[in-house]
Amino acid sequence: MHALRELLNQKEREIRRLESLSASTQEFWQLQSQTLVFALKEKETLIKALQEALTSSTKDVEALANSLSSSDLAPALLQQIQEKEDLLAQSLAEQTRLQAEWQRQLQVVEEAASAREHKLQEQLRQRSQDAKERGQEIAQVRRQLAQAEAKLSQGAVLLEEHCTKLAGLQEMENLKAHALEKALREGEEKDRLLQHLQAHWATARKHVSEGQSHFLLPPI
Repeated sequence: MHALRELLNQKEREIRRLESLSASTQEFWQLQSQTLVFALKEKETLIKALQEALTSSTKDVEALANSLSSSDLAPALLQQIQEKEDLLAQSLAEQTRLQAEWQRQLQVVEEAASAREHKLQEQLRQRSQDAKERGQEIAQVRRQLAQAEAKLSQGAVLLEEHCTKLAGLQEMENLKAHALEKALREGEEKDRLLQHLQAHWATARKHVSEGQSHFLLPPI
């Protein structure tokens, strides 16, 4: 009985541990995935804003260069403006490349998050199955415990009945012993009386044989 109860408590503790672990794992992966995706989205927004700013600056430089090309400014100034325009174009191209790289990394992260989510769902399914099996084991242990308690209760009833019968038999034995003891005492008393009568008879015959008695004693 004690072993069954201990097994039942152990199974219930194991189910609670699995449920707690499952909830903690799911919460951890969801939080981690959301944080990473949010960071990548934020970087993407910043890159897009920078790209728009660079595009606007390039247009302004182009407009300024067009307006200056018709004037009598020195060719050196136009050369500097052209160089600045080339640098802006290179910067814009680099930012475009970085944006594409971030998009690729974001796609990789999203795919990894999806794979982790699928793996987590599989783990949760397995743990749910384990919890279900543990629940079935607990139900089986409870049935065994109930059967053992029923047998124990039945055994207690039978034991009480046997004790009652044994007490009755013991009482009968006591009555028999008392009756036997009484019969023995009565037999001993009769033996003493018989011995006394025999002694008296022997004495009476002796007196008769010696002529000391003139009367015949009646037979006993």
